[in-house]
Amino acid sequence: MKTPLKSPLNNLKSISAIKTLLPRGSAVHTGLLYDGRLELELSESNFVVAHTNKYVVYEMWRCLLEDPERVAAFVDYMHPIEDKNIFYLLQENWPKYSDPFVRAGLFVLLNRYSDTGLVSSGEMSAENYSPTVTVNLKKAIPPQNLFLMLDQDTDFLNALDKIDTRCDYLILPLGDYKMSLLLQSDKVTHEDTVIDHERIFDFFSNTKNKTYLIYNYSTTVEKKYSGYRQYIVDKWGRLTESKTFAKEMIIANF
Repeated sequence: MKTPLKSPLNNLKSISAIKTLLPRGSAVHTGLLYDGRLELELSESNFVVAHTNKYVVYEMWRCLLEDPERVAAFVDYMHPIEDKNIFYLLQENWPKYSDPFVRAGLFVLLNRYSDTGLVSSGEMSAENYSPTVTVNLKKAIPPQNLFLMLDQDTDFLNALDKIDTRCDYLILPLGDYKMSLLLQSDKVTHEDTVIDHERIFDFFSNTKNKTYLIYNYSTTVEKKYSGYRQYIVDKWGRLTESKTFAKEMIIANF
């Protein structure tokens, strides 16, 4: 199954590299579920528990895994959106629809139309949408080894700190090391997650779980985590010693 979504954080060139670091059949927990590409690919050879504390993200993935054809049918029904005013109206009102599959379809559609990959914000960019989105959904076979976890704690790090089932590895995809996504609470929308990178560092340093962080490469991250094992990933998704083509970094606390 291929994800129909795009990520607002990064393109995750590191997935192939992460796969080489995980023993087959590992119990892997991931935080910050959104586009699901990491989770779907890892579930091909591991047991994956995908965590989110955002109900709309959890619900959308529940619908996708339960009946991807139904979600695809609604996306096809709504596409194309030709009027920007309609797009912005849907951004504002999509969570108010009563049918969860309608909300899931709108999540997919608005994600692909948005220039940021966020659903409730971003400018309309219709060229980001591709008909292959629904073509792939209609033939999708939901993975058997992917499990959704809706965490009740409003602080996603607190929730991850309380994992009480088998967890061989915890993986957090984090994108750029910068100020949080929409750190001001009055701007946070339904699907946004606040990422405080200083708290990420503290969590990473103190958690009992073997944890991998995935960041876009930067010297800031390299220096911040200089005391930990670092893997550099190039733009082709390969582990490398060279920083010339460095694209992402994987950091391990073990």
